[in-house]
Amino acid sequence: VAVEDASGDSAVFEIVDGDLKVYHGRNYTVMANDPPMPDQIANLRRYQPFTRATVPPGDIASTSRFVRLAYFLNYVPKDMDSTSMVAEMRSIIATAAAPLGAPADDDPEFGVYPTWWTSLTDYAARMYYWGWVLNPSFMWVDMKAVAASGKLRAGSPTRHLDPLNSALVGEVSE
Repeated sequence: VAVEDASGDSAVFEIVDGDLKVYHGRNYTVMANDPPMPDQIANLRRYQPFTRATVPPGDIASTSRFVRLAYFLNYVPKDMDSTSMVAEMRSIIATAAAPLGAPADDDPEFGVYPTWWTSLTDYAARMYYWGWVLNPSFMWVDMKAVAASGKLRAGSPTRHLDPLNSALVGEVSE
């Protein structure tokens, strides 16, 4: 699991051999499946420092997807509006998503698990974006609108969205 707050502080949590490992700091901006984070970072160092001449690996192995994410994040412009940044992040995540039916390169016994879900949080705009691989459209919740409606007040009923409902697309804050 990866988390980040509005300040950019981030952490990645992994279970390795039954123990919880926490990698905390602004430099933990990428995660992928096995191997554990120290092995991912060791592999990443083989490709750094990134230059425009760096060729990130293109296969579906978890270690390759990790490198691709780090590589493309390195080139994200810092002065983008919210909509452009969400589009940029979606495109970067797509470079590392394992497609449905991908052959099992990194673990023939268990196969490659497809990237079922994608989510993005825009802390500045207070927007949460979410997509499911079997729904061609993203949905989003404007948390400012939800808060303004009073639906986040203590005692308000619990609200939820059915993530498998393919009719839910676009703005779903109501």
